[in-house]
Amino acid sequence: MKRGRTKSHCAERVSAIRREKRLVKLGLWYGYFTIIIGVLAVVISQSSAINVSSFTVNSTDDIIDANPGDGICETALANSVCTLRAAVQEANAYTGTNTIILPVGVYTLALSGRDEDGAITGDLDIIDRLIIRGEAANLSIINGNDIDRVFDIFDGVNVIVSDITIESGNVPPFFPGGAVYVHANSTLSLTNSIVKNNYGFWGGGIYIESGSSASILNSAINNNNAEIGGGIYSVGTLTLSNSTVSGNSAYGPGGIDVRGGSATYLVNVTVSNNDTVPGYGDGGGIAGDATIKNSIIANNFDSAAPDCSGTLISEGHNLIRDTSGCIITGNMVGNLLGVAPMLGILQDNGGGTPTHALLPGSPAIDAGSNVGCAAVDQRGFKRPEDGDLDGNAVCDMGAYEYQAPYHNFLPLILITKSN
Repeated sequence: MKRGRTKSHCAERVSAIRREKRLVKLGLWYGYFTIIIGVLAVVISQSSAINVSSFTVNSTDDIIDANPGDGICETALANSVCTLRAAVQEANAYTGTNTIILPVGVYTLALSGRDEDGAITGDLDIIDRLIIRGEAANLSIINGNDIDRVFDIFDGVNVIVSDITIESGNVPPFFPGGAVYVHANSTLSLTNSIVKNNYGFWGGGIYIESGSSASILNSAINNNNAEIGGGIYSVGTLTLSNSTVSGNSAYGPGGIDVRGGSATYLVNVTVSNNDTVPGYGDGGGIAGDATIKNSIIANNFDSAAPDCSGTLISEGHNLIRDTSGCIITGNMVGNLLGVAPMLGILQDNGGGTPTHALLPGSPAIDAGSNVGCAAVDQRGFKRPEDGDLDGNAVCDMGAYEYQAPYHNFLPLILITKSN
């Protein structure tokens, strides 16, 4: 009996030890699991802290970021002051598309120093995909202060800019792009914006390098200066729609300079009042080969080719006042050649970006094509309108859609005196 009790006791003891070992193992696994979960939580928390996709600027000062790459746009530790330059530096630090929100204000670049590629001084170097969105072109203004160009878009970078003004950029002789330099294999989308009062040797406003592209919509490129290509100099792909190119000047060409067989397309564009230096120019309005539709090229100045030089491939319904310096080919339907457009001065006609209004009686009113015509004009006003009041709404030529004055006739009520 004693021996049997000993065996039973031993068996129970062995079983207890095994249970204890299983509990220990379970405890260890639970501990490991808890540690892993904790580590993952820290990693996810840190990742969430730095993976910021949007920065809202809250200061018009020009100060660098305190710690580029920490995901926090601020000029000193915990001061919550986010400048435009600091926001660009933070956006550059992370792959993927980031957004910078630019509220109402004038943001003046003040940190001088060219030939630096980290947006620390001079221009704002953009090295990764970026969206910059302002409040409105006439309200959110970036002023280059003549210390450098404003934006330098690096190779292979896609940038979207909307609702801002880019002004007072300036580069030394033989440097391109007074306001914006779009490097090779990059893209620029510019919408509802103004590029004005900039200087670059090539491309006073915008320089588009070979292999790159720029799409300009509902915008104004005006009053820029250059030695070559006052408004835009393009060796890449350029598309302008519902936009105005006006008041730009250069030794030549004045408005748009298209080089190297690059693809250029203009639809509902007004190119007017650009000029070149007498005896030097080669196309006051546009030089080079371009495809045009529903556009106005008129009232530009050059001693040999006032409005255009090169070959313009028409897709119909264009007004070109002076064709003496260029060749017009393609679809000639609806074209008005040698005709004055009757344009108003460049001014704010609504919408936040300046336009040349079509004056009453302008031949460009209801003279465009509704095919391919945008639903609104540069100002955001509805297209097409029945500008000539003939009962048919037809898109106008150029960037501005004429709004006909409608007359309301009240019924005539005769009151007679009874006898």
